[in-house]
Order: sequence, then structure tokens, then C-alpha cells
Amino acid sequence: VDMNYDSEQIDQNDEDVDLAKERELLAT
Repeated sequence: VDMNYDSEQIDQNDEDVDLAKERELLAT
């Protein structure tokens, strides 16, 4: 269960990073 939870957290972090990159590209 812990590993599964960690994986979900990592996926969420990846999504946040992708959104941040898109915002940076739009800002430039």
C-alpha cells in the first residue's frame, strides 16, 4: 500500500512539473 501511495504521489508531482514547464513556456 505504501509503495502504491508513493507511486501516486510521484505521478501527481510529475503532472505538477509538466504544468510548471508549460507555464514557463507560455510566460516567455
